[in-house]
Amino acid sequence: MDSSEKNIKPKLTVLMPAYNASEHIRDAINSILNQTYSEFVLLIIDDGSTDDTLEIINSIQDNRIKLIKNEKNLGLIDTLNKGLTIIDTEYFARMDADDISFPERFEIQISFLENNTQCGVVGSNYEMFGNVNKFSDLILDPDEIALGLYYDNLMAHPTVMVRKKIMDEHNLFYRKELLHLEDWGLWIELSRHTLITNLPNVLLKYRMEGQNISLKNNDTFEERAKLLYSIYLPFLFDEVDDEFVNNHWNFAKEIYSNESLGELKNRFNELRKIYLANNFKPEIIDSFFKKKYDRLFFGVCNVSPIKGLMFSFKFKVFTFFKLKYVLKAIIGKK
Repeated sequence: MDSSEKNIKPKLTVLMPAYNASEHIRDAINSILNQTYSEFVLLIIDDGSTDDTLEIINSIQDNRIKLIKNEKNLGLIDTLNKGLTIIDTEYFARMDADDISFPERFEIQISFLENNTQCGVVGSNYEMFGNVNKFSDLILDPDEIALGLYYDNLMAHPTVMVRKKIMDEHNLFYRKELLHLEDWGLWIELSRHTLITNLPNVLLKYRMEGQNISLKNNDTFEERAKLLYSIYLPFLFDEVDDEFVNNHWNFAKEIYSNESLGELKNRFNELRKIYLANNFKPEIIDSFFKKKYDRLFFGVCNVSPIKGLMFSFKFKVFTFFKLKYVLKAIIGKK
């Protein structure tokens, strides 16, 4: 490599916050340093660790590592936002200090963004390991993601790569009041300015153990999700009060056992008008609400999906034979 090549500024910064991560951070760092795409800065921000995290980071000799130390513990959101003010590359990727990126992750994501300039955020499927061992099955379609984000978080934060320019142009940061849902809020805001997608590839191993933030805070998820709804639903709806937010939560989690199917259809029709007015594609809206209606049907009828399908099948068979005998009778009379 000649001197001019050595001085080329990397396109990518990998943002890895770390707090008391000594148990797993070495493996996480090595999974980044061993990427097939090698031109990046690994920005590690230690958030006032009191264990051996700093010693482990300092023991790894690689000039792509940039270590920043918070003098005191700021918390995840302030640490992430501090990282965003430091990053000056075209792209940034998120990485947690206890996960493992597969070697081809950055190569695949960079290639995708270079060839799909209309897309500003790309995540991927992932493999869960630890207390749970299975694979994700994320929504891939950008239009479906843009709609679905108003109901659930459809992106896996440590798999994501983002065009930094979009963040800078719209002054976007993680919102501090959305503790542990800060990434979900950011995706909603980004979805108003760019396309967001997931790749079908499995590009990360996501640790599912006791220290995982999502697991530790699962018991307060409803309260925090409703706060997020109260912040972002006004992007779409004129009047958003507590009752509206509660209904939206029930709708998102398909908790409508006391409503009639007619009432559900009326609710779908009203929501459809709002989403059409906000430029969501009609085929995406119809597909999204059909899935919701089909699942809610079983809840309203208080039957399992299997029993519902069996009932539907038996009804169709019964109708077929009934029609057959009616036609036979009519033909016979002639």
